[in-house]
Amino acid sequence: MRCGHCSHDVPDGVFCTRCGAHQGTTAEFGNAKTREHRYAAHPGEHVAQPSVITTLFPHLGHNKVHEFRWAFIAGLAGILVLYLAGLISAAILLSAFLVPVLYLIYLYEAQVYRDEPAIVLGFTLGGGIIIGIIATVFERIVYNPFQYAANPFTHVGVNIGGLLIVGLLLPVVQEALKPLPAFFLPKRADFPETVDGLVFGVAAGLGFSLAQALIGFSAVL
Repeated sequence: MRCGHCSHDVPDGVFCTRCGAHQGTTAEFGNAKTREHRYAAHPGEHVAQPSVITTLFPHLGHNKVHEFRWAFIAGLAGILVLYLAGLISAAILLSAFLVPVLYLIYLYEAQVYRDEPAIVLGFTLGGGIIIGIIATVFERIVYNPFQYAANPFTHVGVNIGGLLIVGLLLPVVQEALKPLPAFFLPKRADFPETVDGLVFGVAAGLGFSLAQALIGFSAVL
């Protein structure tokens, strides 16, 4: 079908998957395209409603959203229990793998990768892990603020250059690197929807953060 607002050919549905406009404007009050009172992936939510689960897992139906929400809460509870039990390494590992594993389950449930799971997961999650390893190791080689002090609060002082590197330059570079695997995904034309870009970008970012966490806590592990 052709959207009456953005004029793109989109799958049949109540909402346009490109611009989010309501296709049945007679049943909608306000602006059908901005539609701030309804989030396109989950129409029962306001656009500005803070919801981590429906943002990370936009393809899930309402029942599945609750299942993933409870799985996430159970994971957080498991981290707390492991921490209280003194199993710090196990708590770190669980916290590092919790969201990436949930996301792999989500990708399987939603079948977002169409018929090419190996290529999509390799270029997004796997590519994010590779870039995360390279970026984190390079960061440690170029600048490690704690390499000379066992206690980071020893001789505390403000180093403007170090502060700008750690607090501004490195985060900006990392955020620019995270979506690159999704950008170079082959056959991107097979995934034309905006939400596909969101899902693959999140997958690449999770791969990056997983590698960064494991390397960052390697001494503890």
